[in-house]
Amino acid sequence: SVGVAEACKDFMTPDHIYVDVSSSSPKVMQDVWAIIKDTGVQFADGALLDTVPKYRHRVPTVLAGNGAQAAYDALTDEQKETVRDMVRLMRKRNE
Repeated sequence: SVGVAEACKDFMTPDHIYVDVSSSSPKVMQDVWAIIKDTGVQFADGALLDTVPKYRHRVPTVLAGNGAQAAYDALTDEQKETVRDMVRLMRKRNE
């Protein structure tokens, strides 16, 4: 994560959204943010909630960071429906 952020930072602008879906620790995500924040880029840390082989492109994911909403907004309608399904399921489990 840190190496990728270092390699990409010179190409980032406030028009970009940087989404990291690695399994890195919170400390590493803080280090990534420290590297890229001066570029003005929006940053989202994506936490995968299940396995990619099981769900493929529909793996449930939680986004956090100042770019979380922008990352969600960039999803396709089908991907957004998957997110809404996941939220409905989580709400049902909590009833």
